[in-house]
Amino acid sequence: MSVVAAGGGRKRARSESVSSVVGKDSPFRLMKFEATMSLPPAYIGNAFQGISELLNARLLKYDERLGGVMLSYSGVRLEQPHGCVFNEVPELQFRVRSRALLFSASAGMRLQGTVNQITAGHIMLLVYGAFQVSIDREHIPEKYTYSSSLERYVSSNDDDEIIELGTLVEFAVIRFRDEGGPWFIEGSLLLDGVSSAVSSNIEASTESTPSKKKKKHKTPKKSKSTEKKKKKSKKAK
Repeated sequence: MSVVAAGGGRKRARSESVSSVVGKDSPFRLMKFEATMSLPPAYIGNAFQGISELLNARLLKYDERLGGVMLSYSGVRLEQPHGCVFNEVPELQFRVRSRALLFSASAGMRLQGTVNQITAGHIMLLVYGAFQVSIDREHIPEKYTYSSSLERYVSSNDDDEIIELGTLVEFAVIRFRDEGGPWFIEGSLLLDGVSSAVSSNIEASTESTPSKKKKKHKTPKKSKSTEKKKKKSKKAK
């Protein structure tokens, strides 16, 4: 193993408390993370530029390790002033720490989105003007009937209750979907159904965890005096 100077020195950012920045029920989350990043030799003497380019490539992409979509990062710093080269791999490895702002909507969380596409099979929403949400027909209440001529869903209970392009609707998050193409959120308009499903999954996981074994109470051993008394009583008989 050999070491190479990082170069491109930068002052360390002051540590900041992030607990009060994002609300408890918000889908946005500030977090600190650390990772090992590999840079080609072209970045010798300018490691921060290479690390910035790697982090920029991760922006607006779903990252399963972070549990959300990285929107921005700040406070990048190196754990050591030199990069390491292991064996015959022609790359410099640096241990990096940084802060990141994530869009991390958890299952069961309720959000609002604007309808930007509607068909008989699904509804597409836009959340915060940036994130796509897909709601399949099975997650739309049965009271809604799709009208192909009007391109809208109409409620059988109330004709004025419609879902069409531009409608702001509340939905529940099911999960993030990332299948090689652009990531999106899978949602549901069956708000109570999603909440109960999430709570049942939590209950199932707690039931599956093994409980602590109860300590076995040892039966007290009989004293020698009691055994002698029993023998004497037998002889007397």
